[in-house]
Amino acid sequence: MAKHLDREAWATEGDRLVCRLGPLTPDQRRGMTREPLADRPEIELRFATSDGAPLLAEIAFPCATPVSVAKTFLFRELNEVLLRSCGEPVWVHAADAITARWPAADGPDGVWIDLEPGVREKVAGPGPFAFTAAVSFDPAAGWDADTAAAWLAKHVPPSASRFAALPRAAGSRPGG
Repeated sequence: MAKHLDREAWATEGDRLVCRLGPLTPDQRRGMTREPLADRPEIELRFATSDGAPLLAEIAFPCATPVSVAKTFLFRELNEVLLRSCGEPVWVHAADAITARWPAADGPDGVWIDLEPGVREKVAGPGPFAFTAAVSFDPAAGWDADTAAAWLAKHVPPSASRFAALPRAAGSRPGG
């Protein structure tokens, strides 16, 4: 039953990192066709049928592909923004950036990727465990607090994840 509730965008399947662009029924999943990209055969497109028409349902990358590289590919080729936030954002306003941060996901090892002019995402974590740690908007590119909040509201999906982050008291250790 848990597989039917899983709506995570990223998964690993064998030796592939898979981006799920939307939920599929079991019948759609069984009937999927797969084809490699002509100019990048290591990347596989997976099509399902919806109302009789083919629908790009998944994109499979080699497992070693960092999520930041896969997300850059998705935005460049499909204009698809797939944010995976964790909780409510904390807004930080500075002269050079307006940033929404998700403290539960943020850490020192994140990678920044460009999404569109003046918008960058910080991705933290490996493979299907990657989260959006922050999204930064550049005021020099015309972004202000209102346009940044509207963009974020449009691109942050409603939570359907089974992941939960529980806050810890400062100085506490896991299991202690």
